Amino acid sequence: MQLILKLVSFIFLVIFSAGVSTASEIKLGQSLPEISLTEFGKLNLEGEQISYVPWNSRELRGKVFTIYHLAGTRSAASLNDAFIDRLLEEQFDLLPGNPHQTFNIINLDDAMFGTSGIVQRTVEDRKRKYIVPGFALDKEGVIRKAWGLAPESSAVIILNRAGKVVFFKDGQLSQAEIDRAVQLIKQNL
Repeated sequence: MQLILKLVSFIFLVIFSAGVSTASEIKLGQSLPEISLTEFGKLNLEGEQISYVPWNSRELRGKVFTIYHLAGTRSAASLNDAFIDRLLEEQFDLLPGNPHQTFNIINLDDAMFGTSGIVQRTVEDRKRKYIVPGFALDKEGVIRKAWGLAPESSAVIILNRAGKVVFFKDGQLSQAEIDRAVQLIKQNL
């Protein structure tokens, strides 16, 4: 009986710890874990028409990238508004020689039931309005899972030209973190 109780306790502990594991796979000084999006993927704009092409995280090299990964919810979209406003003020994406690009990844898997179509249309409208930043739609949440990001949240990742992580925060950035992120973008341009 005691052996059965120990076995049940062990199984419960294994199942519970596996379900709770949300340790990030993103490490400073390292490349992002490689991931591909084959369904939806990167948005391409030709005239007013949007098309989708497969996307791979290997594309995030050769310039400084600011990656904004967010759940397809209103609360996640507004979580780091202060940071996005600061990026727009700095106009990094408009610098001569194009040394920086903002890349937005929207996790449709976290969208409220029945709203993913609305989120998709909103992202497409933003791509038409803001031509320079990149956008990708992740229908199944594969990036959030592969990179160990929190569900229903917002993450900011900054990569240097070699594709190495120089800044990472999952959740709302403080003003000091916003200032630090902007400073790191400037240092790596």
